[in-house]
Amino acid sequence: YVAGFSHELVLTEDSALVKAGRNGGGGESGLQTGELLKAALPHLNVVIYRARMDLAIRMGSAALGNYARQKNAFKGTGADFFVENLIDSMEGLLSAPVSKNTKSLQV
Repeated sequence: YVAGFSHELVLTEDSALVKAGRNGGGGESGLQTGELLKAALPHLNVVIYRARMDLAIRMGSAALGNYARQKNAFKGTGADFFVENLIDSMEGLLSAPVSKNTKSLQV
């Protein structure tokens, strides 16, 4: 599934956050995770939170889709490294401070 459909979130012309929500978004646990993330990221206003989540979904979908196509994907210590590094990358994306330039250019 990941290998076959990850590109749909990566390439959507709409918001990847909205598209993921329309396609289930993780169900009730996905909604709860979203609320917990919003509470844990008070430095992001609504506009920047949505923009960062859009990037996180696209980045995660691209990375997972690419990894799923590799031989022996999601097996062994290489898989553990991949998952932990992806988590670290997402944490960095979401927790990074908002620059003055980004604040001034919000749409």
